[in-house]
Amino acid sequence: MAWNPSMTTQKEIAFCDCKGYLGLLENVTAQAEGKANKQSAKVAISLTAIAGDDDAEISISQIKKDTGFPTNAVDGQDVFTGFQSYSMDFDVLDDGASKISSRPSSPLAGHSRRPYQSSSKKRDPFQPGSSPVHLNHRYMVWNNVGIVKCFGEEGDQSASSIEVEFHDSSIHHGLHIPNTLGHTMASLSSQSLLLAGPAQEDSPSRIVCVNFAAWDGHKEWATTLPLGEDALAFSAGDAWVAVATSRNLLRLFSNSGLQRAMISLPGPILCLAGHGSKLFMAYHSSVGMFSEQSIGYALVGIDRKSPIGYEWLVNPQTLPLGPECDLSWAGFSDEGTLATMDSSEVQLRSGMWMPLLDTRQNVKGKSDHYFLIGLSELEKCVRCVLCKGARYPPTLPRPNMSLLDVRLPLCDGANEKTQLEEALIQSTLQIQLTGTLDQTGFDVDDPRNKADRLSKESLMKMFALACQAEREVRTVEVAEWMPCEQLLQLAVKYATRARKRQLANRLTEMAEQLVRDREAEETLLMEPTRTSYLSSNASNNTLDDDRDMFISTPPVFKIEGGNNMCARKVCSRRDQK
Repeated sequence: MAWNPSMTTQKEIAFCDCKGYLGLLENVTAQAEGKANKQSAKVAISLTAIAGDDDAEISISQIKKDTGFPTNAVDGQDVFTGFQSYSMDFDVLDDGASKISSRPSSPLAGHSRRPYQSSSKKRDPFQPGSSPVHLNHRYMVWNNVGIVKCFGEEGDQSASSIEVEFHDSSIHHGLHIPNTLGHTMASLSSQSLLLAGPAQEDSPSRIVCVNFAAWDGHKEWATTLPLGEDALAFSAGDAWVAVATSRNLLRLFSNSGLQRAMISLPGPILCLAGHGSKLFMAYHSSVGMFSEQSIGYALVGIDRKSPIGYEWLVNPQTLPLGPECDLSWAGFSDEGTLATMDSSEVQLRSGMWMPLLDTRQNVKGKSDHYFLIGLSELEKCVRCVLCKGARYPPTLPRPNMSLLDVRLPLCDGANEKTQLEEALIQSTLQIQLTGTLDQTGFDVDDPRNKADRLSKESLMKMFALACQAEREVRTVEVAEWMPCEQLLQLAVKYATRARKRQLANRLTEMAEQLVRDREAEETLLMEPTRTSYLSSNASNNTLDDDRDMFISTPPVFKIEGGNNMCARKVCSRRDQK
């Protein structure tokens, strides 16, 4: 409960229940005790009249219903659903007592004076790259490693079979597995194959893993979840397997079947995705508003050398989705960057979420959709399957995979200026990506050189285009993006030839400032090296002085019998020398 800070003008108190429903009281004023008792009696009479002429006393349930807090018949708890459409007889309170606001609780409440209630249905857990379970012939998973398909007969789940096909046969040969356990989910990586299904009346949920990297001859292992706990989503990564269950638990195993420490999920799981040592999890964080889905996500790093080696790479936060869109795919790019796809848009998380491609711009029919398989940042393409008149591809015949170029949804896409801006953004992202991949051992010299050349060409073309349009402020902004003084010198030459003296002078000052800043950075970088060099020389000189001190001291020979003259003669001769 909270009141309006400006109580002198707007006497309002807002209140909210535990489920997020909001109410508002207006004209809240202080009053004397006797007057309050009198007004309370009038309120009681009015409420009794509303409850019904036959009721002899106040009906608490009717009061709750009239004020927007009816009792739920299922669990017996009060739920705020909004005020009734009729106007309650509270005119007796016009002289200062509280009056329930006639303002609708939300813009969608309208004249019914009911607050907005979310009509969005909670999305069931799913496996990225899979088709619905109710299909007889379906894809259990289709990703960059291979395809897992399930062929079944209607009404006979035990007669179904599972086929596994790898894009690269050097990883493993194809598999044909009888689906006697009724598996409905699958996850495929270069190291393992996961299969699982829901619990049945006579058997609990069971997880089966085929470890391709096993060298002892025992490639398959299985485990059973506790009674009442179902596997809802799972994923495999580098030497680990993760399973999210109906108890909001994340169970982790090694590829050989060793159990690791469990993690409690922040909410009901939606999907999992893995790449290397990184695990992505999407979950329902709260009830969505205005037909929106409220999805949260987190990114966990898993250390294979410790049974409790977990690290939050990205703390739990809200996953951005388009308006009235559902999460349809989640995974990683070939380079290991987190990516998602909602009902129409592919977006990439490179520091922050950036939309890469609007797939609705590439389809002809309203009922056509793209089924996402994977994407590559270096190649700037998205691998997907065009589904005409459906959302999921058919199993037979197997459809062809399409390559869509990454196209940023910028304004005025057909404009030359926009095309140059898009090329600059993509090349800058690639330069940043190659710098990260270079630290992990990837050979990115060729992509980095291409991206650097494209970035410089785009900057110079944008500069020339702004000069031709007499946009000198824009040209200065473009020049601020130039990373080196060579580009600034080219810009100065272009401005001079275009007879823009003021612009050329400003760019010359920018180039000189850039050189001074770079020299200052180099000086700061060289200062620690110089300090360490001087300290090492000082220590070496100290050692040399100590050695010289011992060397310059003449030796003194002691001869028994008191021949001290011999010692003096030897010392005097050495001094003369």
